[in-house]
Amino acid sequence: MKKKLLTVLSLIIMFSAVKTNAQVEYESPAMISTAIYHDVVGPLKDFPAMTADELAEMDLLEAKMKRNQDLKVRNYPYWEAPTKPDAGLQSEMGTQEGLMSIIQNWEAQY
Repeated sequence: MKKKLLTVLSLIIMFSAVKTNAQVEYESPAMISTAIYHDVVGPLKDFPAMTADELAEMDLLEAKMKRNQDLKVRNYPYWEAPTKPDAGLQSEMGTQEGLMSIIQNWEAQY
């Protein structure tokens, strides 16, 4: 009797697991392409600094960019401002008191 019950229970679990799908609809990319060009550049510190004129031109281009105005104001309907201080917020630097070094270390298999 115990064996039959265990068999039936395991069959129910097995068949219910087959029916559950986490994702029914599949998304496919709009376009697949290959890279046209790859390059390696030097460190950022070696790039020349931008001049004031270049910065002004970049600001003008940025001002002309069309932006989604709805994203200027973010609305979080279920968010409420905290009424008391956050207990998890760190307000001062910690000390090194009580810090321990590694007690034991094992080599891993490669």
